[in-house]
Amino acid sequence: MEPRPQPPVVMAHPFVAFFRVESPTPSAVTGGRLCRDSQGRKRVDYYLVNGQEVRFIDDVATNTLFVMDVGSSSYEKNKYTPANLGWMFANVTPIYTEEHSQIHGIDCVRIRFTPPRKSAGDLGEAWISKPLGIVMKDENPSEGWKWEITSIEFREPDPATFELPRGFDEIKD
Repeated sequence: MEPRPQPPVVMAHPFVAFFRVESPTPSAVTGGRLCRDSQGRKRVDYYLVNGQEVRFIDDVATNTLFVMDVGSSSYEKNKYTPANLGWMFANVTPIYTEEHSQIHGIDCVRIRFTPPRKSAGDLGEAWISKPLGIVMKDENPSEGWKWEITSIEFREPDPATFELPRGFDEIKD
């Protein structure tokens, strides 16, 4: 599970963060790690309930997404065309508010969510830092789930973070 808001590619604001996922239904994901370097490359590690780990590396310089299955020591490589549309939101209509809050020392703005296509309803909210391009929290209380950053350090991740581990085999279609 990932947050519904997705930031644009952000350069020059590297960080290493940890997140947790809470859900009333048995979710496969319990938490993970999120890293971004100065070139805008991003890596997300998902820690699964069964002890497995799945990793994603988004190399914006080459427009390549790597999906790694740690348990099988394998990966898939997918080329993509960048959208460059700014902030994007999955399956919701965002309503920006003027509310601000400090989350882990970061000034965040609250975004409320409603269903797409002018349907009625409340789909929760997210707290984001637009200048830093970071989602700090996304939750939908009516469905009982939450995704949130639990700690964050503003530093350059180890360059090896964005490399494929040795011994991993590529899965080809």
